[in-house]
Amino acid sequence: MIVKEKITQKKPTSNEQLEEDIQNLRQNADAWLNVPISERVLILENIIREVGELMESWVALSLEVKQVKDDPYSTGLEWVGGPMSVLRYLRGLIRSLKDLEQGRSPRLPGGVHTRPDGRLVANIYPGSLYERIVTTGVTVDVVMQAGISAEAMSQHMALAYQEPGMQGRLALVLGAGNIAAIPVLDSLYKLFVENQVVILKMNPVNEYIGPLIEKSHQELISRNFLRVVYGGAEVGTYLSQHPGIDEIHLTGSDRTYEAVVFGGGPDGNQRKQEHQPLVTKRFTAELGNIGPEIVVPGPWSGKELHYQAEQIVSNICDNVGFSCSRARVVLTHAGWDLHDQLLAEIRQVMACLPARAAYYPGAEALYNRFLQAHPEAETFGQRQGTNLPWAFISGLDPEKESDICFQVESFCPVLAETSLSADSIPEFIEMAVKFANQRLWGTLTASIIIHPGSLKLPGVVEALEKAINDLHYGAIVVNGLGGMTWAMTTPPWGSFPGNDLYDIQSGSGFSNNAFMFSGVEKVVVRAPFTTWPKPIWFNSQGKTFARVVRKVAYYDLAPSYLKLPGIVLAAIQS
Repeated sequence: MIVKEKITQKKPTSNEQLEEDIQNLRQNADAWLNVPISERVLILENIIREVGELMESWVALSLEVKQVKDDPYSTGLEWVGGPMSVLRYLRGLIRSLKDLEQGRSPRLPGGVHTRPDGRLVANIYPGSLYERIVTTGVTVDVVMQAGISAEAMSQHMALAYQEPGMQGRLALVLGAGNIAAIPVLDSLYKLFVENQVVILKMNPVNEYIGPLIEKSHQELISRNFLRVVYGGAEVGTYLSQHPGIDEIHLTGSDRTYEAVVFGGGPDGNQRKQEHQPLVTKRFTAELGNIGPEIVVPGPWSGKELHYQAEQIVSNICDNVGFSCSRARVVLTHAGWDLHDQLLAEIRQVMACLPARAAYYPGAEALYNRFLQAHPEAETFGQRQGTNLPWAFISGLDPEKESDICFQVESFCPVLAETSLSADSIPEFIEMAVKFANQRLWGTLTASIIIHPGSLKLPGVVEALEKAINDLHYGAIVVNGLGGMTWAMTTPPWGSFPGNDLYDIQSGSGFSNNAFMFSGVEKVVVRAPFTTWPKPIWFNSQGKTFARVVRKVAYYDLAPSYLKLPGIVLAAIQS
């Protein structure tokens, strides 16, 4: 059954209603701790059924808000960034809870091993025949922080279910992310992984999804474990500074984070300089990133050049660039004999991109800043209405530390490139890692593209593994998109540990994390250099993308191996 939904502008929740919501949630915070695991599983299964009833209208609503018509690629993105990811995460939580019910930690599909440097690594993907077929050759490892041993691993999983005498807590989730699933995933994480009741404040950008959350999570709401409220900065400030709120989680921008912690304007800047925050409660956040795409030289064929150009450009296609996991700066080897050909392929792919509405508030002003700083930028397409041309800024001076492309997240359809000079591939990889760590703002996700032939050269395997170890990012993706880590939903998703509120970068803490890890340093995703058929998320795969991800969502709604042939067939059809 498809439920018809309408977009209605929500009025800000009144202070009186907020006070009532906070009181009801706090009164039931301890009760949530005592809900048996078996009952929690039933709650999640009920949410799955409700999401299944709503997901077709969910996608249609998201496309309408983002001003998209007759665009299969964007339709596929809304399935991934909406019900598909939510359903997958719900299934992951249920698996972990059922393990806890049996008196054991969440089971790790590939077990754990210890690296030569002593770091513990947990393999969490693939975990089933389904995952092996749908994402052939993809693996996911969780690298733990130093000092965690294999024997102590269970002590760093599902901590909220191990602490005796734990007291109930109320978390404020500031759902500022414009990807529709993010407020849902963040709230479920707080509820089922950290064991806290939640007041979820929708952002005006994504408030249209609030009524769907209320419908699908009605059992949690009726039992006073969850509330969905609405409003802008005033409501967010009221809640953030409220003594009844124990902690906060934000998916948004570093500017929003600092406005919450220190206040806005000159007074806020002064408080930051004087280390006098307005908000001192625990505050986890995911705040964006200037993601590097490190392109390692190699013996690429013409087809491989075009393939990887599609992969690179697909980063900015995702949600018209309005996604924190995107690669923003391509790092190339200046002396690579295929350097110019790769850039030519990138231009060719960008020239074929259909125009999409730059719906996000402030996108046009930010886009103009980049083009004013770089009048040499190449643009593809025409400005028309809310559409902005795709922009490519190549040949950046890597020594110009203040370049806007290195300091400001291009939350708009802009891709940049810079090249580094090195005498060997291992030296280039080392230089690219230093450049990413020291020059590019953010610590969320980084990508590396490397040909199998390059790995056969002396010292390259060692250089790659050292790069993965040395990159100060919460997710490292080899031969794939940074957003893969988030879209899988089961891996931990967040910034590299160590940021503080006076230099927050990409944030602190992890979310998603269906295996319920604590003590995570980073996640490492590895994929093949090329696959057949091409990855469905390539822009040229629009119709295929939309077909496949819809089928995957219906698989996660009611898993059955009988559905696998249909998914595979949809993936290979042109």
